Amino acid sequence: MKCPKCHNEMDLCDGAYYYCPNCDKKFRYKTAPPAQSSQPNRTQSAPQSQQPQAQPAPQAQQYQAPQHQPAPQVAQQAPAQPPVQQPAAYAPAQQGQYIQPAQYAQPAQPVQPAQQTQYAQPAQYIQPAQYTPPVQHAPVANPSVPIQLHEWPAIPADAKPALQIDGLTKQYPQAARRAVDELSLICYPGEIVGLLGHNGAGKSTTLKCLTGMLPFESGTIRINGFDIKQNPVKAKYTFGFVSDKHDVFVKMTGVQYVNFMADAYGVGKSDRQERLKRLDDEVFQLGDRLHDPINSYSHGMRQKVCMLGSLIHEPKLWIMDEPMIGLDPVTNARVSAYMLKYAAEGHCILFSSHNISSVQKLCKRAVIINHGKKTDDFEFADFLRANPGVNLEDYFLSRTEGLQNTDGGDAQQ
Repeated sequence: MKCPKCHNEMDLCDGAYYYCPNCDKKFRYKTAPPAQSSQPNRTQSAPQSQQPQAQPAPQAQQYQAPQHQPAPQVAQQAPAQPPVQQPAAYAPAQQGQYIQPAQYAQPAQPVQPAQQTQYAQPAQYIQPAQYTPPVQHAPVANPSVPIQLHEWPAIPADAKPALQIDGLTKQYPQAARRAVDELSLICYPGEIVGLLGHNGAGKSTTLKCLTGMLPFESGTIRINGFDIKQNPVKAKYTFGFVSDKHDVFVKMTGVQYVNFMADAYGVGKSDRQERLKRLDDEVFQLGDRLHDPINSYSHGMRQKVCMLGSLIHEPKLWIMDEPMIGLDPVTNARVSAYMLKYAAEGHCILFSSHNISSVQKLCKRAVIINHGKKTDDFEFADFLRANPGVNLEDYFLSRTEGLQNTDGGDAQQ
């Protein structure tokens, strides 16, 4: 019988099964296999031409191995329970003998809570020692920070004013109140004048009118003898201005900006180099940062380079709007000391500030503006003599408190 898959001769196995050694499988035929004859198979020895045509082999079915059922699980015999050991004290009683039961063990007594700590009675109240006032030490002298009021020399009778304002009036469009209303002011060489006032009082507007940055309706402004309207270029050559916004050419380096300002004011190369080195060493100390772009500077560093540029031509009138805001304490002290030195050399300084203490230490005079009008113009020495024990800040509040400008002044800029 031939294998239905590989057509190889298969061997007869038990029953109706045939085994193919090539496929290694068993096949079962539905019909019984032919009986094996003892006679030799003549058809095999006959020539191929005489062999009868082969009959189709009966269909074989693939042997399917019987599925092995899982062996039934034999329940394991539970281990024998160990014999219960009787307590050592127990012994079976002999017949007729009575055994006393074991003494019942008393339960352990609960632990008693710890007694609360007995606090010591407070000590007797001790009377405080008599107060001894601290020893008053004399302040350490520091030349860079003026501790006492500066001694100002008298103004010569024939001195020409560095700044003269007569009846300055400025009103912004659509403003109900004038920003500056009939303001008159005179500043002389050798003076430092502080401009005080609340927000919107007209301080910044006044300074911008002085420098020609803003037009004004009426009044006259003369700087070192030159009218700001009739001779603006000549007037601007004689003053330096530091804005509160520190608007500079940020793509320039610090040195380039100072050189630009020196070129604008016609300062020679040798003079500008000497002044730049002196100002940087004594006051501003920017050092190598002068060669960096200004857009990499902090707010305080931009303020320093603006001051440097405004001083490179040594102006006779130095105008500043809130110069101390943003400066560190060390630079603030150096700038204050330089301002006193600069005024002592015969120059005039006018600056606005909200720091009343700084104005009192630095300035010879104070001018208070309220709603664009000048309310006070006094020298500190005269003020202290006329008002002994009066605090300047309290006096300033009494002149401006509750009168803040809401529809005019600097708020309309």
